Amino acid sequence: MASSYDVLPQDGEATSFQEAINKHRHQLDEPEAEKTSGIWRIHWRSPTSMVGLFIGATGAAVAHHLYYDSIDGTEVVIVQEEWTLEAVRNSQEWKLRFGAGLAFLAKAMFAASAIVAYEQRAWLTARNKAVTVAGLDAMFSAAQSPLSFFSVDFLRKAKAGAIMALLVWCIPLAAVITPGTLVVIPTTVSTSKSFPVPVVNFSQVQPLYDFDSSVIGWDGQSTSNGITPYLSRLVSTTATSLQILPMNIGLANSTYNLTFHGPSFRCREPSPIISEAIYMTLNATAFMCEGSLDSMAWLAFTPPTPILSRIAYSKMTPLREQWKAFLAFVFSCITQPAMSLDGLPQWDTTLPLCEGIVGSYGNGTYRIPLQNVSSIVFGGYNHGRLWISAQNIMYDCVLTDTEYSTRFFYSTSEQAQRIDPEYSFKWTEEDIHGSYFYLADALATLLGGAVRVLEKGIMAYKTRVTDTAIFGALKAESTNNASSGLLPKLLAQDLSALARNKTVGELIEELSRNITLSVFNLDQIL
Repeated sequence: MASSYDVLPQDGEATSFQEAINKHRHQLDEPEAEKTSGIWRIHWRSPTSMVGLFIGATGAAVAHHLYYDSIDGTEVVIVQEEWTLEAVRNSQEWKLRFGAGLAFLAKAMFAASAIVAYEQRAWLTARNKAVTVAGLDAMFSAAQSPLSFFSVDFLRKAKAGAIMALLVWCIPLAAVITPGTLVVIPTTVSTSKSFPVPVVNFSQVQPLYDFDSSVIGWDGQSTSNGITPYLSRLVSTTATSLQILPMNIGLANSTYNLTFHGPSFRCREPSPIISEAIYMTLNATAFMCEGSLDSMAWLAFTPPTPILSRIAYSKMTPLREQWKAFLAFVFSCITQPAMSLDGLPQWDTTLPLCEGIVGSYGNGTYRIPLQNVSSIVFGGYNHGRLWISAQNIMYDCVLTDTEYSTRFFYSTSEQAQRIDPEYSFKWTEEDIHGSYFYLADALATLLGGAVRVLEKGIMAYKTRVTDTAIFGALKAESTNNASSGLLPKLLAQDLSALARNKTVGELIEELSRNITLSVFNLDQIL
């Protein structure tokens, strides 16, 4: 048959066929190691792919971590219609997309690397162990079908392979879980920005004091008629509330620091000549009240020009010989006599003017140095002094330029700006501005006057110190003797607590600073 001849080799082909048979026989005679050496060697593509994919996946995972770490704590931006490059880069939507993309890239390369490693492990298992056909089928399909894990032979013969196949199935969870770790929580973010803030120029506070319409220098008892109503209300509110008043202007959710100069009192122990002048005034006040020196729990006044002049010339005429001058001052500026005018000694001087602290300085903004009290420079002006006797403890409170370092913060409940009560300050040696005296005069008017202790109560002359915490610093006597000081029943416990164990001088200094800081409450000068 023709077909049978077709399969017979030709002459040239028979020789080649015979050579192939001889070559096969030669291979059968070779040792076992030589026969298998070329069949089971590892090709370079598999480890290169496995390692390359693993390195790429690790890089994507690190990039994902660094990206999420960079946006941790940043503000969320909602992109509405403005799709600019800046908006896209900062929007929450694109942050989620970038994170999900990096997670998916890491997942894909990790899975591909694991599959390459698993395939090599599967071939190694098939070569070294006797596995049933069903087990082989499950082993080579485990990375694609989860049903392969139900093959007992596969799990028993390829334990490491089963673990690697399970890892391949778990890797995609990275692309699902990691985007869920990026959450948005409501929080308060503090940012620093430069913007103008309200500042008080304490060298220009004329709206606080109407000097031109006052009768200072003309009326014998015009101690406070130049103080405007809103300044008087500010001083009273600050003194009774024992806190710094908030600003009416509020910069929402803002905090800033501010350093500035302003006035304050600096109380110290008076010199001997000033102590004598305070004692003479206290004695004259007790005489006018028909009381004793021990019953005078409080005396505060600003020395007028006639008193300062007598201090300046006290070496020629001692103060103890100026009794009538001190009586005239008390009669004019502190209290009217309790007795008939006929019982008063006839002084040969005119009644002194109650200049207050402002005195004759006017409303100028020139600078006034604090000279020694005995100096008669500037016509014997009082130079911003407030003299006090509190239960026979005397203070010389001097108006001083002060540097304030404050922190302003926004009060959400009040919707206003407040000054942190834990501010810092320091007295300076600089001269003081003439307008500093307006604030000092308002405080001196509040405290100025006298308080006499009676058996059933107290009697105040002009002063409103009993409305402040300063009065709580006075000591109550346990003897229930009115002549030795305040009776315990006259000094409420809550008032004593407000004094916080501070001295009268310390409380006056604190109140003067609080009044200065409360000026930020006045819109008229901001």
